[in-house]
Amino acid sequence: MATIKCPAPGCDAEWPLATPTDVLTRLLDIHSATAHATSTHVHALTAAKAEKVRRPTITASGTSEEWAYFLRSTEETVLKNIKTLAVRQENIMVARVQLQQMRQDRDEPIRAFAARLRGQAGVCNFSIKCPCGTYVDYSDVMVRDVLINGLSDEEIRLDILGESKQDMTLEEALRYVEAKESGKRSATRLAEGVSKTSRPTTTPQNPSPNALDDAAATFDSLCSANALIQISQAHTVSLDHHVYNEFCKAWERRASDPQPFVNVTICAMPSDIQSLGFHIPISSLTRPVTFPAMADTGCQSCLAGLGLLTKMGLNRRHLLPVKMKMTAANHGAINIVGALALRISGTSPTNKKMNTRQMVYFTTATDRMFLNKQACIALGMIPPSFPTIGETSSANCVPDAPPHRDPNTSMQLSPTQVTAPTQNIPPICCHRRQKRMLGKVAAGLLWLLADLESVVVMDATCARKRLKHVATDGYRLQQNATDFNRLKQIATDRNKLQQFAI
Repeated sequence: MATIKCPAPGCDAEWPLATPTDVLTRLLDIHSATAHATSTHVHALTAAKAEKVRRPTITASGTSEEWAYFLRSTEETVLKNIKTLAVRQENIMVARVQLQQMRQDRDEPIRAFAARLRGQAGVCNFSIKCPCGTYVDYSDVMVRDVLINGLSDEEIRLDILGESKQDMTLEEALRYVEAKESGKRSATRLAEGVSKTSRPTTTPQNPSPNALDDAAATFDSLCSANALIQISQAHTVSLDHHVYNEFCKAWERRASDPQPFVNVTICAMPSDIQSLGFHIPISSLTRPVTFPAMADTGCQSCLAGLGLLTKMGLNRRHLLPVKMKMTAANHGAINIVGALALRISGTSPTNKKMNTRQMVYFTTATDRMFLNKQACIALGMIPPSFPTIGETSSANCVPDAPPHRDPNTSMQLSPTQVTAPTQNIPPICCHRRQKRMLGKVAAGLLWLLADLESVVVMDATCARKRLKHVATDGYRLQQNATDFNRLKQIATDRNKLQQFAI
């Protein structure tokens, strides 16, 4: 079989003659590059490799250049160069401002707060060069000042600022705050234990006039204090919730108003979600549900628990991912798991349908639903100008003149009702307008009945108080009459003794 041999001397490589020309040419090139590489080519290949950094050494007969290279290659210099290349430089002023803004969280131990402050102070470079050449670290002083300024308890901060020793170390300040926090926790537990114990009250059979005066004063103040408690111990009596009565001009013990809940109808429509650019599998036949919601005008966004989601037949995979972050009234973070565009509707007392579309955020922190100010305005619960002083007709206004009495009726009329001009009521030209006017009249009558009922209740309360005062005054008069009879009997006996002596 005919073959083609390698033209290089002493090489036994050969290839079949039937090999195609282009393939044979490629094989010869590869063979020449691998088996017969020239010294120039080998030098080019070796020159492409990076030269290995040689370890710094020094010999007895070294030159000045070698000594300079040895000095530049010390471990400290190498580490400094590595830090320059690897560590990103930060602004020290920014770190110090962040340290000054740090505050103690609620229920955070003082030691944990101090550990956070020390970690931040480590990057603030609190050191100054002394004239002697050494650097002095004053991080503990700065951490102590920021710790006192960032205390969450205002009373403890005032106590430590009022101490006579103003040069406390960081450890002394930590021990002082720890002692104060421990004392407050113990006092709270002690107060809770005392409040749970019952204290019997006794009423004397024959009260003295001074005791009656104390009882009348206690009744006038409408407090739940015992008449036999000394004035020096009055600060230990727990006071119930009181409300000022504008009609009786006195404070009344009354429970707080219940939270404003209203039943609303809630449903989710796929078209609302699709308009936001999401395609979540929600059935168009989702049944509306009735759910109690709290009208919270201080809430900036509608919030609901996962119980509402379960009642609607949905779960977390139907929620939209959001970036919203919400905080509670105590500045605590609320865990938001998602949101959903919902339609909220309700019916007014006049059977008027009110509805709104709101983005409701869902959380695991509560099971209730909260309606924000915008939803309350859309549902007609508050006016758009809320909050405005004097917006409603039930505002507490002091009249400029005494009320007038209508001679034909037994009702009292205010000066504004007497002198108010008659308004021109437009003629009713359609049934729709007639129904609207009747609805307004009915609403006004309902408000008037509610005001009259409150007036009657308040007048009855005032009457009971007056009767109590009258009974107390009668008892005092009876006591005075008894004392007068005793004095009269003493005078008679004295006259008899004088006559007997004569």
